[in-house]
Amino acid sequence: DLHITVGVPPKMRVNGQLITMDFERLLPPDTEALADEIMDPVQRAKFEEKGEHDMSFSIPELGRYRVNAYKQRGSVAIALRLVGTEVPSPEVLGVPASVIDLYQRKRGLVLVTGPTGSGKSTLVDLIARFYDANEGTVTLDGQNVKDYSRKELREKIGVVPQKAALFQGTIRDNLSWGREDATDAEMWEALTTAQAREIVEKKDGQLNFRLEQNGRNLSGGQRQRLTIARALVKKPEILILDDSASALDFATDAALRKSLHQLGGNTTTFLVSQRAASIRQADLILVLDDGQLAGKGTHQELVNSCETYR
Repeated sequence: DLHITVGVPPKMRVNGQLITMDFERLLPPDTEALADEIMDPVQRAKFEEKGEHDMSFSIPELGRYRVNAYKQRGSVAIALRLVGTEVPSPEVLGVPASVIDLYQRKRGLVLVTGPTGSGKSTLVDLIARFYDANEGTVTLDGQNVKDYSRKELREKIGVVPQKAALFQGTIRDNLSWGREDATDAEMWEALTTAQAREIVEKKDGQLNFRLEQNGRNLSGGQRQRLTIARALVKKPEILILDDSASALDFATDAALRKSLHQLGGNTTTFLVSQRAASIRQADLILVLDDGQLAGKGTHQELVNSCETYR
């Protein structure tokens, strides 16, 4: 770090210790001239308004500096920190391997599986705070879910329950329940991902086709796909599908899982399922047994290490 302050020579911080450099004491015009050189008019205006300003500044053949300029006793003071060109690895910084694994894991498809009554639905319900944990904590992006307001949390999460719930009105009305300002293009995109586009295209009026209460004029599989599309319209950070593809035939289910897998880095999908066909495409599999986590990993890792999974 290089510290430029009126009334003293420049100082340099090395390994946490300030060292006075062999220069003359600085005068107000010296620091003003430096500020004028590194700030453009917009940055200078912000500095004058707030009395401080943080910015980056590059010096040819030396590198990029992080600059903190601030008013001190009516004069300009400036600290420049050289930004290293090499980013240290988490291992060098001493970050635990378990944390590195967690944060390097790409968003993708997480399968929650296990026998009936093992706690699969309870686990995903804890994420959305349909229940609160009696012991321990559930965290989302490193923050306890209890610290989010319910509105803030629900904006991040899309949930499709075991029983599809649709209300009387048009398909567009039902989809906009996921996000009120969704465009028709976004609705069609969600319908495509949910394998429901063909259903809607064949209906009179398409998005304007009227559903009966609970979607009684649709089949069970069609209701499930529209409910999934409604959750996708929201573009949630976390999508929870709680055994919500049970009424789909195997070909449609496989196409749905493939399209969910392609959501990629934008969404983490928790898929609760006992279908063996669902397993191999998952990026991470959580195996529950009697309320306990019996195994965690990919299909091949669990085949080798988890008796319950085998």
